[in-house]
Amino acid sequence: MRNINCNDNGTVLRLDFIGDSIIARWDIDEYFPTWQVNNYGVSGAGIDYIEGNAGRFVGKQVVVVIGTNDINHMTPDRIEKYAERYMSAIEGLGASKVYLYSLHPRNFSSDRSDVNTDVADFNERIRAKVSEVTSIVYLDVYNDFFYGGEPNPRLYYDRLHLNPYGYEILVSALKKLCV
Repeated sequence: MRNINCNDNGTVLRLDFIGDSIIARWDIDEYFPTWQVNNYGVSGAGIDYIEGNAGRFVGKQVVVVIGTNDINHMTPDRIEKYAERYMSAIEGLGASKVYLYSLHPRNFSSDRSDVNTDVADFNERIRAKVSEVTSIVYLDVYNDFFYGGEPNPRLYYDRLHLNPYGYEILVSALKKLCV
């Protein structure tokens, strides 16, 4: 089953969050007040941070947001190798269940003009790889961040980091799995 392990009253037994600044800045205690949650987010983290946590979450349920700081690994000539490394790192956490968010689009001031083409390509590759792994649930929120064909600036503080409206998208996707 691909649903979050919840008690009869909808309370999650325990959920650990790991990733980059999107996780680090996410006030999970505020958004999930009845859930037992731990935040292991680190601003600036990349896939090497996930690799460094190999085996840390054996038997646990984990939410992962990682990859935006590795954007330079997502160019067409490097993306497949990075996607394989990414999946190995996610599986290496040892979790019984991983809730893996797609990368959301970005429009940061220093981003190259085709950055979201590469992000979309990366997300598609990860979606295909995840379909083969029963312990990973892929939460595709990429398109939810667009408005008028562009990343919706109302969802971001700086066109990279999410504001409360952006986090509501992540929260909604996760809570839909709790039955």
